[in-house]
Amino acid sequence: MNAWLWETTGRRYQLDAHYLAKLERGVVRRPGAPYRAGLRHVLGAVHDADLGFTPPGRAETGARVTDAAASRAPASWEFGGLIERVTAMTEHDLMPPNRRTFLTGTGMLAGAALTAELRPLLWPVAPAVGSRVGQPFTSPELDAVAHLVHALRSWHSSTGALSRPAVVAQLGVHTRRLGEAPQNTPETLRAFRLGAELAEIAASMAWDAAEHVQAQRYYVIAVQLAHAAGDNALTAIALAALARQCYDLERPVDGLEMV
Repeated sequence: MNAWLWETTGRRYQLDAHYLAKLERGVVRRPGAPYRAGLRHVLGAVHDADLGFTPPGRAETGARVTDAAASRAPASWEFGGLIERVTAMTEHDLMPPNRRTFLTGTGMLAGAALTAELRPLLWPVAPAVGSRVGQPFTSPELDAVAHLVHALRSWHSSTGALSRPAVVAQLGVHTRRLGEAPQNTPETLRAFRLGAELAEIAASMAWDAAEHVQAQRYYVIAVQLAHAAGDNALTAIALAALARQCYDLERPVDGLEMV
């Protein structure tokens, strides 16, 4: 993060483990703008709220955070934030390599950073603020997506000739459609599940290509989308894949955390 800040601002910053510990413990609840930008970059976050940094004025000065506030799911697990996150990830992955900036230089999530992404599994997904005015999903539309998901999975398993951009592009289109549809309907929940399956396919393809950072992030997206769909079985499948990836990379402690 210090290196990224030097490259982008021309100024030297001295972020160290002691200050990071303060952030993790909540002693410092909102670091300065350069540190927030650096943390968003290295952790692949879209918004400050994804990292738990609340805007000024949200809490009374000197007040202790209540248990309810402490257990609130981060914005990335709310409906709108989840859609934004997946859209940003797919758009980045489809960019030409020389134009990619969102995840450039980032490594795999590990330890507390990885478990923080998954801890909200214990909480329900918060509804989006405001109503969605787009067209609802129809059964024939979802049947077509389900047929495509089955075909993509079969092509990847049988021939290995399928390119990941094709799957990522389909995930991006499907996610944008999700962002416009009314929420909390049986059709939308099914659409979330299909999105999770697309993300899981993209993750498996990245893993097969030894692109472990992308694989991990798509597995995390699969977990989040499956959780939004209320599909515990699919959520468990994605978590198990994350655990296998950790063991494959000789990170048994993180693998055990996934289990």
